[in-house]
Amino acid sequence: EQKEVKVKRLIPNWVYAAAASVVLFLGYTFIFQETTYTTQIAEQTAFELPDGSEVNLNTDSEISFTEFNWANKRTLDLKGEAYFKVKKGSKFKVKTKEGTVTVLGTQFTVNSRDGFYNVTCFEGKVEVKIKGSSTHILEKGDAVKIQRNQLATYEIQDENPGWIAKESTFKNIAIEEVIAELERQYNIS
Repeated sequence: EQKEVKVKRLIPNWVYAAAASVVLFLGYTFIFQETTYTTQIAEQTAFELPDGSEVNLNTDSEISFTEFNWANKRTLDLKGEAYFKVKKGSKFKVKTKEGTVTVLGTQFTVNSRDGFYNVTCFEGKVEVKIKGSSTHILEKGDAVKIQRNQLATYEIQDENPGWIAKESTFKNIAIEEVIAELERQYNIS
């Protein structure tokens, strides 16, 4: 006579399924996790993008991008102000609440703060698409800004942004923007 043998599993199947889900989730999170740089009041930071382009992030700003997928999704999300020194042959987009700047090989700044938007080209060329408005191609010395809902284009003579050298220069900027920028740059009220 044969005895019936009962096999009792020590680890139920659902545990394997849960473990596999956790591994997949962690892998997905690691691979597609955004890299974010932030600065506080009176603080600046510099870093390189995966393509070797240089970014200087001005005070009280934030920028994020997906580093792992940079070759396919070359887009940065910016809140605040940054200066970009793009490696020759590299292209990417800088998205802000007010619009998108497409790099055409250049050095430029993007300043996107509440009610104020400014893009300045120091070298090369950028395309600026302003939401609900127009598209502008900026070359060296060209700039476009939106202040108090008014769009203006203008020219500059500077070789790079003054805040990189800890200088503040304002030309045809509303006084409340000047005060806000000085408070951010120098941590004063």
